[in-house]
Amino acid sequence: MGREQKKSRAGDFIIFLVIYALVLAGIFAIIGIHKAGKKSTDNDAKTVAKSSAFMDELIEGFDYDFIESALQTYEQNPVVTASEKSLEEHAAYFADMAQGKLTYSESELNSDTMPVYDIMADGKRLAVAALDYDGGWKLGKITFDTNTIDYKTVKLSVTSTATVTVNGEILDASAVQDTSDDANKAAIKALEMGGSLPAYVTYTIENCIEEPEITVSDPVADALSEAVSERIYTMMNNYIMFMYNKMTFSDVSPYLSYGSEAYNHLADVATAVVWGWYPDTVEIRSQNITEYEQYSENLFSCKYTATVYKADDEMQETEEFTYRMLFVQSEGNWYLTYFVLE
Repeated sequence: MGREQKKSRAGDFIIFLVIYALVLAGIFAIIGIHKAGKKSTDNDAKTVAKSSAFMDELIEGFDYDFIESALQTYEQNPVVTASEKSLEEHAAYFADMAQGKLTYSESELNSDTMPVYDIMADGKRLAVAALDYDGGWKLGKITFDTNTIDYKTVKLSVTSTATVTVNGEILDASAVQDTSDDANKAAIKALEMGGSLPAYVTYTIENCIEEPEITVSDPVADALSEAVSERIYTMMNNYIMFMYNKMTFSDVSPYLSYGSEAYNHLADVATAVVWGWYPDTVEIRSQNITEYEQYSENLFSCKYTATVYKADDEMQETEEFTYRMLFVQSEGNWYLTYFVLE
């Protein structure tokens, strides 16, 4: 009996040691897993911190040269890469945008294996940057957000003999949208007077970031401009001063076709009882003559645009207006016969 009891107690003790050893092993395993997890978390935190440090450095260098280079290297949008001029315009647009306060945050495309950041300029998304890891973080790809651009489409109708240049580049036939006979009000009047319309083409210029610089060269228009532009500028100076009571009808009438609609209209203005505002100061700040069109040897029209500043002791204003004007030739001189405000 005594021996059996000792044997049983010895067996219980052995079982206790086995269980205790297993418990200790479990505890050490848990501690090991916790330490490994903590180490992994610490490494992840360090990796994130390093990618953030890279992004801090990246947005510091957002100038025109960097953006132009990035567009050349990464950009897939054909609108941006259509030409060297287009690339320069987009680089200038984004560089100007980057003058605002730059921030970044994780993009919805972000993942553990590839950090992706939205780069913002004053709250608007400027670009999306994806990073690559190769012993350290580097720029994998960057795409600039063209959705922020309000692209413009410009349509221009000119005579078929004209050459159109946009931002220094001559447009070719691929930009011609339509070929037709066009007629403004002055042209319709010219038809009534026996003239005929020239042929017109319409150019369509798409994806303009800003209003493009457009020049139109036409041998017919150039010859007219050389012959009559000085006379038209003098006439319009007198006309504007006449309208604000700085000159009289006699200063304008030598440039008008006697008995024409233009002559009769301004003669009526001269005798009108009610006049408008008489500012003390009237200045023509800018003026331009464009879109010459010839309908016969003795008929042509053009478009005149002016900016006029007016002021007195009580008020001041700047006004811009455009006239389409039709001229008739008589005895070697050109006289205004019809005009309409556009």
